[in-house]
Amino acid sequence: MAALGAAGILGLGLAFAFQDMAANFISGIFLAFSKPFKVDDLITTNEIEGFVVEVKLRETLIRTHQGHLITIPNRLLFQNPLINYTRFGKRRADITGGVSYGENLEKVREVAENALQNVPNVIAEDTTFFFEEFGPSSVNFKIRIWVNSSRFGNYLQFINDTIMTLKEAFEENDIRIPFPITTLNFNVKGGEKLSDMKFHVVESKPTSDT
Repeated sequence: MAALGAAGILGLGLAFAFQDMAANFISGIFLAFSKPFKVDDLITTNEIEGFVVEVKLRETLIRTHQGHLITIPNRLLFQNPLINYTRFGKRRADITGGVSYGENLEKVREVAENALQNVPNVIAEDTTFFFEEFGPSSVNFKIRIWVNSSRFGNYLQFINDTIMTLKEAFEENDIRIPFPITTLNFNVKGGEKLSDMKFHVVESKPTSDT
């Protein structure tokens, strides 16, 4: 009886193992036909982002930005959402910032839109600039700007160029990007007004060396 029980457990384990192998194999076939990605594409799936290194029948190898090589079973790629950043040959960057409450917002928009047309590799006609919210110390805006490249290195350089171009344009037009401001309120309910508080000045006399 013990031998039969052990054989049953072993058989059940093998059944699950072969089931996973079959699922990965079949998923690999579907991926080969649907082609949601190819080698060197930058993808995000199963909370992992990286470049496709090799696509096998049962698994796919992905290299992360940190250089780690990760093996993902194909059934996880087939069954879960997948983002391919490379497929369309372009990519959008969302950049946020803020300007002082004292600025003319129409001027800010005009200066920004004109400057953003000069960012290298920009798709100017797809760029949008809009004010988003009243922040604690600034009127905040968001830029949605597209780069004419899907390569990750070009994307990071594009964000860098956009920020530098925008800051330079604001400085040339005397548009201020404020620092966060903290206001201290001494008239707190339950306390004393600052004007009613009594201050005691203690005079300290210099001492002479003996």
